[in-house]
Amino acid sequence: RVAADKVRHVSMAKGGEWCSPCPVCGGDDRFRAWPHQDGGAVAAKAGVPGTWWCRKCDKTGDAISLLMFVDGLTFTAACKELRIELDESSRRRRRSRPPKPASDADLWKPVEWAVPCGQWRTQAAKMATEAHEQLLEYPRALDYLASRGLPLDAVRRYRLGYLQGEDKKTGPCLFRARSAFGLPDKDNADGTKTRPRSLWIPRGFTIPLWWPSWADQKEVHRIRIRRPKGDLRPDDPKYLLLTGSGQAPMSLPPKDRAPGLTVWVVVEAELDAIAVHHACGGNVGALATLTNRGKPDAATHKLLVQSPLLLVALDFDP
Repeated sequence: RVAADKVRHVSMAKGGEWCSPCPVCGGDDRFRAWPHQDGGAVAAKAGVPGTWWCRKCDKTGDAISLLMFVDGLTFTAACKELRIELDESSRRRRRSRPPKPASDADLWKPVEWAVPCGQWRTQAAKMATEAHEQLLEYPRALDYLASRGLPLDAVRRYRLGYLQGEDKKTGPCLFRARSAFGLPDKDNADGTKTRPRSLWIPRGFTIPLWWPSWADQKEVHRIRIRRPKGDLRPDDPKYLLLTGSGQAPMSLPPKDRAPGLTVWVVVEAELDAIAVHHACGGNVGALATLTNRGKPDAATHKLLVQSPLLLVALDFDP
């Protein structure tokens, strides 16, 4: 999935044009979407707008074809996901089309996500360590994690943390130099020049993904911050990915166990993956997909295909 901070509004063409990395091939802004443009006949008839195009994959279509492209759904399954009721004419139109032979290009392939630069990883590890030390001095936060199956020994083992705010004028947050993380200067979203060289970081629980593995804890591949409910405005996301973070999902393999003997548990939330991994003494693999359509990256996929048993425990959504 594409992180929210990677999606940008670029023009008002066709009712509004947005760009982002492609959810299949990655990149930076090669994926374009027009949420208000009418799609194909079936989607338009059902009142489901939206079109898209990836110039790298050379694929385009509407909301139905996007689910087919990204998630590998059939046409019928994609319509069901979008709550589009197919009438008989739509079914006949689909059946009348000759079946397309399957090819390697049509099969889902795991993505090998880029690793953040060394400067970012080093600085992120420093931040994660400072946040961990703050969490150990914050009993209320420790009690919350314990209620989620993450007692003190788990907090220490996975180096979970908590960032306290330090900027009283703009609310409970921190500002750090973008250059310290190896990030270029950037203007604010509204075009103003206020703090263009600073990285805004909200307070909250820090969930680091250690690189190259959780057991080494040398550098950090990603930091996700779970913000306190009281800090959120109506449209604010509960979780925020620190700018510059890697996009690979959280994968926690056992430290000393052959892939062919490893049971994997697949969940959505990262804190749940850590809780499962800890509860099993690190003897199982745990993967956090973040959504019920999340996919493993290339490195994790190599381990999953060798597993004798996959336990899938995604959230129950309608």
